[in-house]
Amino acid sequence: MYHRIMNADSCRGLFVRVAVWLIAATTIAFCLSGYFTHYHVKLYKDYEEVLTDNWDEAEEGDFDAYERLLVCPVTRTDDIRIACVGDSITRGNGSFAEGVGGHEGAYERGNYPAELDAMLNTQFPDKNVTARNYGVSGAQTLIAGADLPYFHTKTHLLAVAFRPNVLVVMLGTNDAKVTTWNDATRDQFKREYLRLLMSFSYRYGCRPQTWLMAAPPVIKDIFGVSGKALHQDVNPTIRNTIAHPRRKNMPLIDMEELLAKDKTNNFYIDGKEDGDHGDGLHPCLVGTQRMARAVYDHLKPWITNLPVNGTAPF
Repeated sequence: MYHRIMNADSCRGLFVRVAVWLIAATTIAFCLSGYFTHYHVKLYKDYEEVLTDNWDEAEEGDFDAYERLLVCPVTRTDDIRIACVGDSITRGNGSFAEGVGGHEGAYERGNYPAELDAMLNTQFPDKNVTARNYGVSGAQTLIAGADLPYFHTKTHLLAVAFRPNVLVVMLGTNDAKVTTWNDATRDQFKREYLRLLMSFSYRYGCRPQTWLMAAPPVIKDIFGVSGKALHQDVNPTIRNTIAHPRRKNMPLIDMEELLAKDKTNNFYIDGKEDGDHGDGLHPCLVGTQRMARAVYDHLKPWITNLPVNGTAPF
């Protein structure tokens, strides 16, 4: 009888403890939910400003207006925040990294922003340098008629909220789809590319130091992407109109030229023992490391030569 009473008391005690833990967990979850809801509401308020500010320049496709914006001052002692904006090639969908999950696994490495971050922190151990991956698989520059406009993604908002003082953009591959790219969308592409760039400058009256990239070559048409359209139309639009050679303050990093030099397509072999050439669109780990090196080669002298004095707006 005594043991039955003790067992009953123990059960009641256990029930009370479980109930207390559940109430505490629910309270914490509610508080966190409120915090993240507030955070996302703030992001979307920012997004509304992104939609409206600097629209006149974007409508006219005036890239000179973007270049004329004051580059946000950065000194040797400031944090360097690098936002790498792009699609799945930036995200790292085609790389194979042993021990990190392969094609669809984790992204601690096997994408050019992660490799770039490691290179820069090795080169500048005394500086606070952060390169973040803001790639979105399937993302397009185009907005109207596009399957997944980068401009409308939460990742875009997070990239703006990061307040980068360096912006590296590689888009265009998914715009080269046979269902979306034509003579009419070429001008739309230029306007909406500028609209994306302007979204990173609307708040401070200055813009990040910006590098634009021509997309890597597509060696096999897949996912509706036309390698011909990318090579003959999209990338030339980026080279000759958006990152025009006379725009010294918006330098171009030509990933198509860089990776096309490898005639064996080694940059697209995914690193598996069977030598599988992947899908022909996403560079492999070796390819992403080569891309990271190219971006690093542009950023290293810029970081090295930062002025001693200056005032950053954030």
